[in-house]
Amino acid sequence: MKKIILILSVFLLIGCDDFLDTESKTKKDSSNFPETPDDADQYLTGAYAELTDTYPLQLLFYAGELMSDNCLGGGGSSDTDCKDINNFQSNGKVDRFRNAWKHNYKGIFRCNNLITNMYRISWGESEAELARKSRITGEIHFLRAHYYFDMVRLFERVPLVLTPEPVNLPQATPDELYAQIASDLKLSIESLSDTKYSTEYSELHSGRITKWAAEGMMAKVFLFYTGYYQKETLPLTNGEEITKAQVIDWLVDCIDNSGHKLVDDFRTLWPYSYIQKDYNYVKKNKIGTWVKDGNIETVFSVKYSSIQGSWDDINKRTNQVCLYYGPRSGGPDNYFEATYPLGRGWGQGTVNSKLFEDWPDEDLRKKGSILDITDPIENIWTDPIVPTYYMWGADSQEEETGLWNKKYVPINKDRIAPTNYNIELYGAVSDYQWNNLQDLVIMRFADILLMAAELGAPEAKQYLNMVRQRAGYTDEVEPTLENIMNERRFELAFEGVRYYDLLRWHKTDLLDSNQKNIKVKNQGVDATVTVNFRPETRGFLPIPEAEIALSNNVLTQNQGW
Repeated sequence: MKKIILILSVFLLIGCDDFLDTESKTKKDSSNFPETPDDADQYLTGAYAELTDTYPLQLLFYAGELMSDNCLGGGGSSDTDCKDINNFQSNGKVDRFRNAWKHNYKGIFRCNNLITNMYRISWGESEAELARKSRITGEIHFLRAHYYFDMVRLFERVPLVLTPEPVNLPQATPDELYAQIASDLKLSIESLSDTKYSTEYSELHSGRITKWAAEGMMAKVFLFYTGYYQKETLPLTNGEEITKAQVIDWLVDCIDNSGHKLVDDFRTLWPYSYIQKDYNYVKKNKIGTWVKDGNIETVFSVKYSSIQGSWDDINKRTNQVCLYYGPRSGGPDNYFEATYPLGRGWGQGTVNSKLFEDWPDEDLRKKGSILDITDPIENIWTDPIVPTYYMWGADSQEEETGLWNKKYVPINKDRIAPTNYNIELYGAVSDYQWNNLQDLVIMRFADILLMAAELGAPEAKQYLNMVRQRAGYTDEVEPTLENIMNERRFELAFEGVRYYDLLRWHKTDLLDSNQKNIKVKNQGVDATVTVNFRPETRGFLPIPEAEIALSNNVLTQNQGW
């Protein structure tokens, strides 16, 4: 087979010494690294680092929201990518998602290199050393499964690369890809310890993968695969299968034994509740203070750093999702008093008013998730000395509904002199483009409960109503699919879940009906937006044309593109 370097910029730690067939005495490369348990942990850290290594528009968590019926494209007049993603269009940008492709394969390469070379490491025989080996094994296999799960949901058909060698492989079938994902997650579950969540554990290992995260991720994979492809079981690479009963057992284990639970008030999950002094919504509702990142409800999250990155380096280290969601700049100097505490951003992913209209008013998550500029309890105010108002069309804002996501957005600590709260808490830089450090929560305990309810766990009704009751409901409902669908829509809005839920439920008709003739303002002028899902794509994105060319056409384009 002709060898072609399929994935650019991923061949980490391979130096000239390999070509010369000599052993390096002065640096680490593939001839001498990893060799020790410390080396393995360093390499594992490198595999984790790839979780942040792409632009938001290439990230499943964010692109999935743009493709869902939760959000419109938004952005400024020159921001075409966000609108095209929202409308399932390419508009000639054949490599729009190439960074997503490269980013995930870079993570997969790092996982493959460690997994392939585990035999070279001298682990020792003590209980602590064997536990360390088991932990690293569990974490690295989870990460490979995670990267591949993102790839198959984005592109469906991708090469199944399991070694660090640069081979030119054709796309694998969904069955082959999901079998590998499930096998990696099963090994992860079996390798990781059953240490319960505790405050001490979260502070020491916040962001680390646990057995409970692996159990929850297995459920996500099972639900998507069996739902989208209309299957009963999830395949494994050894010919065996994962059954619904096994997945339920894992979820119940997580619910009963992980130490994770729901926080008392849904609104304290989000950083705006850190602003206790001047934010009217928090003061008047007597909302408790933010529980911060790594809290008891977080099962798996991506961590960010306060170290300033560079626009020349794709790994930006900070949570750019928040930046993209923030209202655009412009208008009077005190413009951001009008959306306080929401801070400055790029105005993409504006909230679809249909979501707000469908959301019951009695559900505290509605105002806990969305800032409505017409709501008197929010800080849209006029001061006799310093006039403050909401400015429609600021900085050429388009597809503006007057509704802003409050979960992932820059948060200002001060009203008069806007200062991101991360500057006070973590010493973040002052540049608004670099000081968002909020965790990107991939999986919360609420999701665990709702997945267990959907799969028909013995306590399904209890699990569903635990989530509802926290939202302020006093009645109980049955765990029907319709009720669970509604609950997931509202509980997990803006958390990268909705679009893929609609795909696996085969409810993509809602992407049309919920995004028809939506009233917006484009640069302050009244307009309407209609989004049409393209069923010929089957919900998946185009394979980057540059990767097809690089493979000498071994790769083929996805249907509908």
